[in-house]
Amino acid sequence: MCYSTRHLRKVVESFTEHIDVVMSYFRFNFFNRSLAVDLPFYGANQVAVINASPLAIGLLTNEGNVPTWNPASDAVKEKCGQTADYCKSVGVELATLAIRDTMEEPNVSMVLWSTRKVKNMRVNLAAALFPLGSKERLAKAEVASMLEDIEESSWEEKTEKHKAFFPL
Repeated sequence: MCYSTRHLRKVVESFTEHIDVVMSYFRFNFFNRSLAVDLPFYGANQVAVINASPLAIGLLTNEGNVPTWNPASDAVKEKCGQTADYCKSVGVELATLAIRDTMEEPNVSMVLWSTRKVKNMRVNLAAALFPLGSKERLAKAEVASMLEDIEESSWEEKTEKHKAFFPL
């Protein structure tokens, strides 16, 4: 289980040895920016940040292959589905926009994603290697607007309520 952003920061603050890198997933994407609060802290303390799952465990793709264990609420899943439908209608891959969005954050050291399909890996690699075109930039702005009002706390709630954290 991935620690909450609060716990990641507490680990870095508490350990006497310097921690070089932290990894968080599902906490820095179009609709969940909870990691952003701590990015300046990590930068000031020379801690690299790996942002894993910029695709929000399948929510931010045109495919709609969202695993049943995805912790997002049904409302978030529905809103992401609508966003994917918009992207399909304008001929843009939502995964491309999501990957570029997180890669453009200067305080994120690395973006980590996975996929089971070769065609998706090609899309993801292209997103990582090539800048967005004008059509994609317009779509990215629209997607950000569509998802900005989501108040997604289900991930933290699901992990915090049922998991004790080691005392520091």
